[in-house]
Amino acid sequence: MTPAAPQAEGHGRIQYLFATLKNRLDPRESVDLALKVRDLIEPRDAQVVGLCPSAVAIPWVNGCKGPLVLAAQSCGWVSSYSLTGELSVRDLDVFSVPYCLVGHSERRTYLGETEEIIRRRLEALLAASITPILCVGEALDQRRAGERGEVIAAQLATLSQAFAACAITPDPVRAIIAYEPMWAISTAGSNLTLTPDDAARSHDAIRRSLDALFGPAFGDATSILFGGSVNGTDAKDFFDHPAIDGGLVGTGMQTAAGFSDVLAAFYGARAAS
Repeated sequence: MTPAAPQAEGHGRIQYLFATLKNRLDPRESVDLALKVRDLIEPRDAQVVGLCPSAVAIPWVNGCKGPLVLAAQSCGWVSSYSLTGELSVRDLDVFSVPYCLVGHSERRTYLGETEEIIRRRLEALLAASITPILCVGEALDQRRAGERGEVIAAQLATLSQAFAACAITPDPVRAIIAYEPMWAISTAGSNLTLTPDDAARSHDAIRRSLDALFGPAFGDATSILFGGSVNGTDAKDFFDHPAIDGGLVGTGMQTAAGFSDVLAAFYGARAAS
């Protein structure tokens, strides 16, 4: 049984920090990382720290994760079917994986994932009570054309459609948003980055779009993570901003030293005080 998502007290939002290992760490390396960092995790009611290992590494890491939570990097859209190579929500439930990425920019860019596919993945996860981490963000040409808000609003609309298709009342604790501008992640090769204030402006725009889709205050109650390449040097500048509820971090947390540095920034940020 997949565990329920944590609840924040009052009007506070849960903060999350996920290290996405992509396919850079094999199962043995993923286990090694988990063993090295699991004792660094502190029990905090409103802060969650996790790993996103590759699909084949999930069973390996699941047995040694300690207080870390797991998130899958993607999933299929029905629980049992013939779709070669996909991981099903049933697989995630077997290993009690409570979170799953959906719509990561690398999958949108390199694998051609459409909003239709992303919507179907969201539906499967919501129906299985697994919390989706919906990745949204603009490409560089879209940003330069001033289309950031329009692009992100269209990406967020898939979440509204998924709630409706599942006949589930929209609830901000049932989904997490990660703002992940395609051009600012390490694999994009653009060498361009965002400032914390610029990232926060995008987070504010996301909250306004969520309010437009689901009603007033929905955006303010939704946890929104930054996924645009942070490391131990700049992470606290991002996590200190009240609009940013944590991070979805790739390269910067794929070593024990990097993980430790970003985690320290996460624990030292404004909401931990």
